[in-house]
This record gives sequence, C-alpha cells and structure tokens, in this order.
Amino acid sequence: MANTVIKQSLTAHKIGPLDRLDHTWLCGEANSTVVYARNGSGKTFLSRMFRLAEKGDAYSSEQLLKLGERSGSFCLSIDGAKKLCIEVQLGKPVKVTGGEDLLFHAFNSDYVEDTVVKNDFKAPIVDRYIVGAGNIDLAIERAEVEMRRGEVNQLNADIDAAVGSMKQNLKAVGVSSNSKSFRGLTRDSVLAAELSNSEVDTSRARLEALKSIPDDDPSVSLRKLVVDENLMADVRRVLSTEYSRASFAEQFIKKVNARRGFVEEGLSYLDESKKCPFCG
Repeated sequence: MANTVIKQSLTAHKIGPLDRLDHTWLCGEANSTVVYARNGSGKTFLSRMFRLAEKGDAYSSEQLLKLGERSGSFCLSIDGAKKLCIEVQLGKPVKVTGGEDLLFHAFNSDYVEDTVVKNDFKAPIVDRYIVGAGNIDLAIERAEVEMRRGEVNQLNADIDAAVGSMKQNLKAVGVSSNSKSFRGLTRDSVLAAELSNSEVDTSRARLEALKSIPDDDPSVSLRKLVVDENLMADVRRVLSTEYSRASFAEQFIKKVNARRGFVEEGLSYLDESKKCPFCG
C-alpha cells in the first residue's frame, strides 16, 4: 500500500518577530509536523494564528503585528486545497478566511491563561481538551477515588446500622412497623433531613426538661374527665338486653338472602378436591 504524502505550505509576513516566513514541506505517514526554534523566534505568534482560527476575536491587531508595522498576513495551505488565511491591519479587527473544513486547537500559554489561571486553576467551564491523555499517570487519583468510595460505603453502613437500632427502639416502645413514619425511616430520609445543630440542641433541651418534671408535680393539672350520661345509659341498656340465638339467626338469613346468588355460586365450587372460596 503506497504511503500518503501531503504537501503543506505556510507563510507569515510581519507577524510578531517574523519578518517573512515561507516554508513548504511534505507530511507522510506520521501525519504530524513539529516546529522547533530558539526562544523569541516567533513560535508563540504562529500558535496565536492557529488560535485565531479557533477563536476569531482572541487577539487584537496590535498584539499580532511586528513592531512598527501596519499590516501583516498568515496563510496555511494543505494539499493546495484546504487553506486558512488571516489578514491583520493595524487598528482593525483581524480577518480570518477559509479553514472551515479544518479543526484547530491551540494549547499555548494564552490558552492556559484564559481557561485555567482565570478559574483559579480549577476546571474551566469551557470546551477543553487533554493533550497526551495516554501519557498521564492517574494511579494516585484512582487510589484516592477508591479510598473515598470505601469511606462512603462505610458511612452508609454506619447509617444503616443506626437506623436499624432506632427501629428496634421504636418497636420496643410500641410503635407499629406498619406505620408510615416507621416505614419512612430509612438512610435516604435521614440524609435528606435538614436539621441544624440549634434544632437538635433545642429538642434535646426540651427532652431533658420533660425528664426533670416529677410525676406528682402539683403544677401539672389533669384535664377533668367528662362522661356523657346518655351514652352510659345506652351502654347499660345494650349490655342488659337479652338476645336469643334465633334473633341472630334471623339477621344472618337476611344477609345471606341478600347475596344468595353469590353464595350459591361459591358453594357450587366446594367439593372434596377444592377449597371454599370464602374460607381464604
């Protein structure tokens, strides 16, 4: 299979310290181009031109032009077809043309200043990229994540144990396990509870105050029990009335007759091999 060779050319006139740069080269299988030169020779200014292709208003003309010049230009050509051209005129917005079918990301010192330093070295809330992600050793960070995960699991286990203990205490004082409040006592409900320290302290103080009150404190008066005499007379009348078996049987027959069809249908299924549908 023949190697693919791509011809590339770059020109930069009056940009930064560059008076005139014209260079053409071939890019082969590696599909990479490395630019190296001494400090102050213009590498950063070349990266700024690529960053303009990504962010058109990243720099003003004064930041790009060679000192004392009023105009400059930059052009990148790939295989003679894909072109990126930038025109710089002193005091005017930088004009970027072409490059729509190319993707540029410039990770220079300006990028770091704009996205990292301004955010106090925290992850910037912008589109960002990791250069050389495969070469980054995350062993320390991974170990810390595992440690934190273990701490969270232990805390969850401790909360579950405390909730279980609270439920046992509630059962001991007669709270039904079927009550809504009892069933709602879970780890999630405990974590979702918004109790401040002051609220907890207030509740604890009230509890201690109740404990300190003696059982025979004369200042605590009992509410007077009021009994309805008519109600008590009705209770005595019901309890003193005699009821025969026949009267109960008559009431039962009336109820059965009201549902005769339903009862007969159910009894038709009752035999030695079937269970009564009314018996559960």
